[in-house]
Amino acid sequence: TFTPFDGTVGRLRVIQGVVEVRITDAVRGRKDTTVEDLVEDEIARLTGSDLGCGSSYCIASGTHVMYMLPPATERFTAYATLGGIKSVFYDKNGLYVSFQMHELGHNLGLRHSKDEAESRSSSSCDKYCEYGDRTGNMGISYLAEDIPLMCFNAAK
Repeated sequence: TFTPFDGTVGRLRVIQGVVEVRITDAVRGRKDTTVEDLVEDEIARLTGSDLGCGSSYCIASGTHVMYMLPPATERFTAYATLGGIKSVFYDKNGLYVSFQMHELGHNLGLRHSKDEAESRSSSSCDKYCEYGDRTGNMGISYLAEDIPLMCFNAAK
């Protein structure tokens, strides 16, 4: 069960699991990892600590954190730490449920789900073959806030 955190940590107020962290550095054209570091530094400054579990983005044991970086950041899609607690999204990609579930799946230790038939039939299988499963969260993601209804399928 995932329960959104509600409360205050240092000077950081979290409401229903959401907090806006403002950074003063310009982010236009900067790499996502650079902006991510700036956000984590600001979180540490606001909380006066590592938030209680040995990392700069954790509030309590079992916490999962999703960052939505601003559109001025150098464009990327999304990524997550395999077996970790953090997912990072480019701008509005963090609003799309299939992106959220896909990256959270990585946090839970799941890898990509490809479509084996598609991979075998393609003479030049590009990166999209790796996401070829259109029925599960670890395959392709969709630009929609409330669809599709999918599940975590067995590995393919």
